Amino acid sequence: LAKAAATTLIRLLAEVGGSVDDIARHLHHQLFQSLAAEQFVTLFLGELDPATGHLSYVNAGHEPPLLLRADRSVETLNTSGFPMALLEKFEFQVDEAVVSPGDLLLLMSDGIPEATVDGETFLGEDAVRQIMLDHATDSLPEIRTQILNSVDQFLHGEATSDDVTLLLLRRAA
Repeated sequence: LAKAAATTLIRLLAEVGGSVDDIARHLHHQLFQSLAAEQFVTLFLGELDPATGHLSYVNAGHEPPLLLRADRSVETLNTSGFPMALLEKFEFQVDEAVVSPGDLLLLMSDGIPEATVDGETFLGEDAVRQIMLDHATDSLPEIRTQILNSVDQFLHGEATSDDVTLLLLRRAA
């Protein structure tokens, strides 16, 4: 229910328009009013200017995005906020980054780095970073396949304990 409500609200608010901060505030307010007290939503909400690569974003309790630079350095973008609808009043911080030509941005749900069979050993962010580095010049579908295959191999065929969502974006050089 929380995921469906958030998706519908994001689509509506995106059509109305406004800054990332405004959309985050409205989304949070509506979700807080709509969801049960124990429900909340983690999400990454961003706006990328394709001409300049300027990215404005709010990270509401979601896994920190990884940014693989063209020079093969990897940056972890800020995770600056609480999940949506967790607290009634909360100001979201808008963070900024520049996705330069040739850079690869990776957004993932916690089901990837927190993949575990025993609840004690996790795949981890470092494994995802290494895949990004090892496959930096591969196509986005190939990188996606490598990451999802690593999750499957790590779990030895067991089902994931959380959702596995992955978004990759490469800015054209």
